[in-house]
Amino acid sequence: MKRTFSIKLDTADEQAAALVILQKEFARACDLLAPLAAEAYCVKQVKLHHLGYCRLREEVSAIGAQQACNAGFAVTKICPFVQQPKIPESSRLPCHHLGNTIRPIRQADLHNEWGCPLHG
Repeated sequence: MKRTFSIKLDTADEQAAALVILQKEFARACDLLAPLAAEAYCVKQVKLHHLGYCRLREEVSAIGAQQACNAGFAVTKICPFVQQPKIPESSRLPCHHLGNTIRPIRQADLHNEWGCPLHG
């Protein structure tokens, strides 16, 4: 059985102010990475790290390397819940079943009744 303990931090005023600043910078880092993840349809932390780590470290210098990685993790954690743009019906290719897999029908797959390929 797992148990969770909650321990309240007893911080000095300077430490509390530093933590608030760190929270704001972390949020800014997430805000910087979110558009990159959305543009690249990136839900993998490693890919997002490669896309935005250097830019993130340059623009948000108040956070350290580990916090930059944590920001990438936080963004990729919510990415699956962000709705991806829908592909219009007109641009979808018809599909056919091949065993347990589904693959789109391509021009090269089309044949006439004699087995000759159809050319578009």
